[in-house]
Amino acid sequence: MVPLVLSLLLQEPSLVDAVRAYLEGRGPAPQGEIAAVERAVKIAMRGPAPKEAGVKTHEVASDIDPAVSITYHVAIPEAKAEALPLLVSLHGQGGDAKEWIDFRAKELKDRAYYVLCPQAGKAGWGHSRLGYSHVLAPLRDAMARYNVDPDRVWIDGGSMGANGAWQIASLWPDRFAAAAPRGGCPHFIRIKGEGGTEEIRPFYARNLKPVAVNWTVGAKDKGLDLNAVQALKVVLSGWRYDFAYTELPEGGHEWFPDETPRITEWMTGKARSPDPPEVRWTSWEKIFNRSYWVEVLDAAGASRIETTVKDFDGRPIEKRLGLDREVRLTAIAKRAQNRIDVDGDGVKELRLWLNDRIVDLSKPVKVTWNNKKVFEGRVEPSVQRMLDEAKRRGDAVLLYPAEITIKVGK
Repeated sequence: MVPLVLSLLLQEPSLVDAVRAYLEGRGPAPQGEIAAVERAVKIAMRGPAPKEAGVKTHEVASDIDPAVSITYHVAIPEAKAEALPLLVSLHGQGGDAKEWIDFRAKELKDRAYYVLCPQAGKAGWGHSRLGYSHVLAPLRDAMARYNVDPDRVWIDGGSMGANGAWQIASLWPDRFAAAAPRGGCPHFIRIKGEGGTEEIRPFYARNLKPVAVNWTVGAKDKGLDLNAVQALKVVLSGWRYDFAYTELPEGGHEWFPDETPRITEWMTGKARSPDPPEVRWTSWEKIFNRSYWVEVLDAAGASRIETTVKDFDGRPIEKRLGLDREVRLTAIAKRAQNRIDVDGDGVKELRLWLNDRIVDLSKPVKVTWNNKKVFEGRVEPSVQRMLDEAKRRGDAVLLYPAEITIKVGK
């Protein structure tokens, strides 16, 4: 009789091939134990190790507008490993991705990780889906081309690139282990309170619970609203996230190259937690609805607040409808009790994506919404569901073979 471990090793190559064929649309969904298929997915979705170091240039179609071709550059390190980290680095307004990758590759010459620099489009990295696609599409493409470790993906940027790092990490917090913006600030709104007092609130930064953030600002930066920066620093510090703030007394609107060793040492020590027990989510648009294992399928608010996004020349490039009521929730998984407690507002329908690390799928799972039980029972895992979700999201680590869909509001 062949020992079980040896048997799994003999089966794994064919299972990897079957998983890769399914993900690429060339074959049926393979069958097998979920743990074995998970291992196969991680191998099948990882790109090969490059043969030599240097800078490579690639093109990828935007997932928002397939007619738009996005150029990005990857600096490949000398380091050789089964999987390497990757830093997404965003250039500033008027910058050029090729110049930026050459600068970063030289600045980080002894690194043991990839550096990815995409070229911003006509909207920059700003609050447009097209702008976001100039980061997310190259990231997915690079992870398929190279042996990238999905749990060690970081993002940084200066000026407009810092704004982009804030915004993208806040809207896709499950993609990044750390964000290190230099200058820039989170997207925020001003609210008039009683007596005319003004309150500054970040729009999406609450979502950064699982992402470590290291924010560097110059005290003499004329490109920033420094009053807003101070207010936002207080808010973010009060959340007790993994948040660090450095203010340089003589610093202006700049890259702060002398700070690179400090920031790099901090950043390279950060790794993503694949299944965080607590997920916080807020959104003002239905199109932004997911973090890790929590997905808002339907919001309670109406989409009727029009937002027009303009390019650098002031020309409208996109119109979207925002919600008139904020989506806001906190989900906490308690595996020892095999339950998930969700508190929130502005949600009509919710989906929880599950695996055996979040709850024990062999036992009944209990879910509460605002302290009221909304589900209790067994949840059947499915290999095909897990594969379909991996294919849809392009993540080889965040794998969920089970899900619960719950209506929680009207």
